[in-house]
Amino acid sequence: TEANAEMLEGLQGGLTAVQLNIEKVLSYSDLERLFEQVETDFISTHFSFSGNPLDLFRSFEELLKNRGKAFADTNGSLCFDPFENEMGSIDLAQTLLNDYATDFTAFKFIQLQTPAFTGIENSSSDLAQVLAKASDLFSKMDKEGIAPATTARHLKLSLSVGTNFFVEMAKLRALNLLWANLLAAYKIDNQKPEIEVHFAENCQKEDGNYNMIQASTQAMAAVLGGAHRLYVPPSGSEKGEISFQNRIARNVQHILKMESYLDRVVDPADGSYYIEKLTEQLAKAAWTKFREIESKGGYEKVF
Repeated sequence: TEANAEMLEGLQGGLTAVQLNIEKVLSYSDLERLFEQVETDFISTHFSFSGNPLDLFRSFEELLKNRGKAFADTNGSLCFDPFENEMGSIDLAQTLLNDYATDFTAFKFIQLQTPAFTGIENSSSDLAQVLAKASDLFSKMDKEGIAPATTARHLKLSLSVGTNFFVEMAKLRALNLLWANLLAAYKIDNQKPEIEVHFAENCQKEDGNYNMIQASTQAMAAVLGGAHRLYVPPSGSEKGEISFQNRIARNVQHILKMESYLDRVVDPADGSYYIEKLTEQLAKAAWTKFREIESKGGYEKVF
């Protein structure tokens, strides 16, 4: 009930995506209360959890069905990394795609996150490892009868950004180049990856005001780099100011979108010599490291 109230407050304040961090097994009635007055076909809904993704999504599917929602219009994702989640396995990923990919065409069932999710800043290595994860996933799913193109359509990439403005922007731009190369290797038509961006945890300071100021440059780097979805953490929530801090976090994004219009240009950094050169250098270094991982047997074998 409390989570529902907070979600509605955020949506009324302009959010277009929500991530629900599930810490217990939810019954169907729990989901009904959680999504009371929430129209899922107007937003994208993302689930972070530690349990079995199948149990959670089956209940969510039932909720949508009972509400008369079109599965094809349901946007969102499961924060389920088959290589990292404690329930993670290729078998679970296979079952999710076999059971739901046909009906839920706009939903991402697999998340591949970089090892630098909490802010170890080694950009080329981070990119190489997420590529290696994807390559392993494509190969393993292909052996189970799921085409790489299908797997690619239903996964998202989750990265963290630090405080180095130009490097973080170039890192995301480089990922698009690297992704195109990887898809070509698997004979998949080029499609931009869905990139979800979080702030590196080790960049957050004790001073909430400092974090708010820093958030604007981190968010700008993510958007200019090509993020599809951005999470700006509220600062100072431990002091009981969560409603105000949530509003400030939302407004960081609103200013970039509604006042700076950064969502109206495909690649705002295109043509900048320094950023283009930095993007190229990161992409080349990451591709070299990725090939080294592949030569040693792939992500699972190496890491």
